[in-house]
Amino acid sequence: MPEVRCPVLVGRDAEVSVLEGAVARAASGEGGEGGEGGVVFVLGEAGVGKSRLTSAAAAAARDAGMTVLRGRAAPSPAPVPYRPLAEAILSALRTSGPPATPELAPFGPALGVLVPAWAGAGGEAPAEPSVILLGEAMLALLRSVAGTSGALVLLEDLHWADAGTLELLDYLADKLDGTAVVVVVTSRAGEGAAAERLARQLRGRGDGEVVELGRLPAHGVATMVAATLQAAEVPAEVVGAIEKASDGLPFLVEEVLASLLTTGSLVSEGGTWAVRGRLEPAVPPSFAALVEDRMAQLSSPSAGRVLQTAAVLGERFDWPLLQATCDCPAEEVLSALRQAAALQLVEEDKVARGFRFRHALTRTAVMETLLLPEKVAIAERALAVLDADVISRPERLELAAELADAAGNRNRAAELLVASAVAALRTGAVTAAIEAAERVVARGGDQAHVIRGHELLLDASVLAGDVRRVVEIGEQLLARLEAGGAPAERRAGAHLRLARAAVTATDWRRAAEHLARVEALVPGAADEMQARVHLLRAHVALGEHRVAEAAERAKSARDIAARLGDDDLLCESLELLGRADRVCDLAVAERHFTEAMLTAEAAGLELRRVRALHELGTIDMVRLGPPDRLRAARDGAAAIGAPGLAAQAGMHLAVAHFVRSELDEARAVIVRAIEEAERYRLGLLVPAATTVLGAIDAVEGNRAEAIAAFERVLPLMDAEIEATGRGHVLALAALATEDRAAARAEFAAAERLCPPRSGVARAPHRGVYALLLALDPDASTTILDDLTREKASVHVATLALADLARAVLAGRAGDTEEADRAFSSAIDALADSPWYQNMGRRLVAEAAIADGWGTPAVWLREALEFFTAAGLDEPARACRSLLRRAGAPVPRRPGEGDVAGQLARLGITAREADVLSLVAEGLSNKEIGGRLYLSARTVEKHVERLMLKTGCANRAQLAALASRAGAVGT
Repeated sequence: MPEVRCPVLVGRDAEVSVLEGAVARAASGEGGEGGEGGVVFVLGEAGVGKSRLTSAAAAAARDAGMTVLRGRAAPSPAPVPYRPLAEAILSALRTSGPPATPELAPFGPALGVLVPAWAGAGGEAPAEPSVILLGEAMLALLRSVAGTSGALVLLEDLHWADAGTLELLDYLADKLDGTAVVVVVTSRAGEGAAAERLARQLRGRGDGEVVELGRLPAHGVATMVAATLQAAEVPAEVVGAIEKASDGLPFLVEEVLASLLTTGSLVSEGGTWAVRGRLEPAVPPSFAALVEDRMAQLSSPSAGRVLQTAAVLGERFDWPLLQATCDCPAEEVLSALRQAAALQLVEEDKVARGFRFRHALTRTAVMETLLLPEKVAIAERALAVLDADVISRPERLELAAELADAAGNRNRAAELLVASAVAALRTGAVTAAIEAAERVVARGGDQAHVIRGHELLLDASVLAGDVRRVVEIGEQLLARLEAGGAPAERRAGAHLRLARAAVTATDWRRAAEHLARVEALVPGAADEMQARVHLLRAHVALGEHRVAEAAERAKSARDIAARLGDDDLLCESLELLGRADRVCDLAVAERHFTEAMLTAEAAGLELRRVRALHELGTIDMVRLGPPDRLRAARDGAAAIGAPGLAAQAGMHLAVAHFVRSELDEARAVIVRAIEEAERYRLGLLVPAATTVLGAIDAVEGNRAEAIAAFERVLPLMDAEIEATGRGHVLALAALATEDRAAARAEFAAAERLCPPRSGVARAPHRGVYALLLALDPDASTTILDDLTREKASVHVATLALADLARAVLAGRAGDTEEADRAFSSAIDALADSPWYQNMGRRLVAEAAIADGWGTPAVWLREALEFFTAAGLDEPARACRSLLRRAGAPVPRRPGEGDVAGQLARLGITAREADVLSLVAEGLSNKEIGGRLYLSARTVEKHVERLMLKTGCANRAQLAALASRAGAVGT
């Protein structure tokens, strides 16, 4: 197998920083004295990267001109006393012997104890040297070796060290301060109790540091694989296979990658990496040898057989099932498990109340110690035990299928996999359902099983929102059904599944076509199929804004579901009824969604529960409430493997944050939702989510970025999304830069595109448009009547902005009491939406000054504070101008009069000077944003403009400029 090594250290920046800091402190003294030496323990399991980390420390030490000494302990029933220390000393002094310095002269005999090769060189060694004598000898020797440049002592694998080495290290730990010597120790976590105990004792008393290395997360594995292959992109399935097999251990990442390259499963073609065949990583020989060595340390052959039986039962296993399969006393099984845990082969899984192998490859390596007949015999015994309760415990179905496969019973395995996929779909475990169905399809054999596998795979892919797979799977299924002469009902079922996929992709035309095929194939369909046709027709009707038809279809489906006692159908019917009623009455819609959620909870339908929770979250969004239920729905969808629903809930979560002016949170959420929508080809969700990103840029004053986001997905939009984009992206971007004419034009275009009774017809941008219209004495304000018609379902922010429009009209008519009432009510309603609230203040103040009502100066000062903090220069400038028109004092700009002459000559604004000052203090964009009440994105824009105006290439140069110009601390 070829040697594969990652050229960079991945995911260990914080740990490297600790070690490099310790090296730097030790090297900080002059003439070898005055440094801050010390001890650092690096703890972690085998293969986690301890040696790679110490190599980084050694490189840093050599760069600093320090001497590097290296020694290690070795496994032995009787460890050689002080072996790692002796190796370390000899690594630097093997040829020269002990330094002939006066300071070392008294310690000759003691040095002979530490390094037997030096015995007799300085007199007779004491019979029982004390730790103090040996410690002082070692300290004097290290000082001598360190000289004027310092020394790094690497002591590795001290989980195998003798007690004397650890005792001596304990003595040295609090004597190294003031020296130019740093000792770095590595030890395997869980394998050297004495070494770990010493590490924690030293940290507890302040005499040492401890670095604990964990496994790499998924993104770390992906980065490591890409760096090793020197590739910008690696197939996701390759990264997934390596992550699963390696469990995030860097050593195994390299070893598994090497096995894929050796077997030809992964090949380079034309500069890109491609998968050939199945990705089944082999157990690396070095790892197999490690597992075999540890198994040899088990106390008896029966303990080994227990471990082999556990391996057949799976990576995770239940110990009562293990005992029943082994058919031996519980004490014998538990003894074997205790030994295996001590040898780092298995570990207790406290969450699942069972056991698991430490790594997936550990289980595979143990399996490879069995002959095929032995595997079959164990699988047959375990399957016989499971058969008694597998029907009553669906979570055992997948394991039973694996055992049937291992026992060679392919038909039984297929039946169990089908049952497992059905059970997973019922509970909402979409990912598990896909995996089970894929295994049914991939294994071939009996055509009835293969067709059923395709049907289940299609159902699961639709629920996952993975539209890119649905068409391919659907075509395969239809071809098999036609070829096999399947009855009309079976073929209609395939079209029904494809109609649902089209609904998921918001392709209403294609959905209607498939539903027409269903009705043509089975004119007198059974109740269940009729109900499902009604539901999908309701989805299409809602998508095309035929709300009354959608409600009628949903009610018909609900009645059938209630008659059949089908909870899944009932939940979906209630969800559709809620969505139809949400157009006109949020309270009624909330009752339907709540009933759906409670029904799903009672029936154990997790996917339906999450969907209902998502719909309840959209009501919170319309009411300008907290986004907790949307966040829970997104996370719940992701947890059950439904990325389509997760992306949709994520988009609504981002909208909720956006309207509440929580822009950093909104940006992080929507970027993730866009990635998911693009990955799974979720139709209109891609442009819809992208308009949310554009809206965030719009209200932050990033007009060019907002326009670019809109134009990038304009070809993908339908009329509703385009209306949303023109209203929330283009119009708000114009308004945030005081381009009133462009804002009016885009709002008018959105109004022409806006479908009646759609979500966009009740969205906040229409309230802003109503307010702008009210400011124009000659413009029509009929939009206010439209917003009032179905007030119960209109967004709170929309209604509040419409109330501001009414305040303007009342003030112009001389009804100042009504104007003040409407204004106060609206501003209170917008308390959780500060961008809309302060844009409302700024716009209404303009009319109030002209018509002589209210307290516009107060409103303008509040708006000015907000726009200044947000870095929105044009609205802030407009507020100042209006204050002057009102005859009110204008607050001084932050930093006004304090911008240094050099900065002023460069065209740097007061707000940019504020940012520059904090950059010079070394703060991050997020920290600066927190200090100045700006989003991190806005700070980033300020920094970009500062670099452009000053010609600086980086933040360090900006900091230097600030210092020269006297801007620090202004």
